Amino acid sequence: MCGAAIADIAQGHTSVMDGAADAIDTVTDLHGSADYKREMAQVFLRRALRIAASRAMGESVDARYPHTVVC
Repeated sequence: MCGAAIADIAQGHTSVMDGAADAIDTVTDLHGSADYKREMAQVFLRRALRIAASRAMGESVDARYPHTVVC
């Protein structure tokens, strides 16, 4: 992600998104299938990157996630 443009990060066009599913070791259990958990991890990562990029560009955080904490 080093050297990536903030606009690309905001749009989710980074290698981080592609590698996220591969890096997570999920198991199927009563809380959900491994595929579901892998997909949710990508969704949460996409949201966190979008919020961080918005803050870096000086924009307000998406109103749908006003309480999201990204340090």
